[in-house]
Amino acid sequence: MKNNGREKSREAEHKRRTAQRRFRRRVTIIWMLVIMIFCILVMAVVHFSPMIIQKFTIVDEYLPRDLDRQYMEMQNIRKKLQDIKQP
Repeated sequence: MKNNGREKSREAEHKRRTAQRRFRRRVTIIWMLVIMIFCILVMAVVHFSPMIIQKFTIVDEYLPRDLDRQYMEMQNIRKKLQDIKQP
């Protein structure tokens, strides 16, 4: 009877340890995936941030307060075209 009880407790202990190993392995894999996704996001931000900054900053376009300047340039272009057509 003692022998049979020990066998059962050993099997139960073995199953418990196996279950703990599987759980720890699963948790480790989940953490590795989380870290990998975080690294990919950081790399994407670092890689694409110059393009995003450049896209959202206005470089050569007119701002609403530059309407007068834009109007003057348009008038200058019209004048130059008229000067070219006249001779």
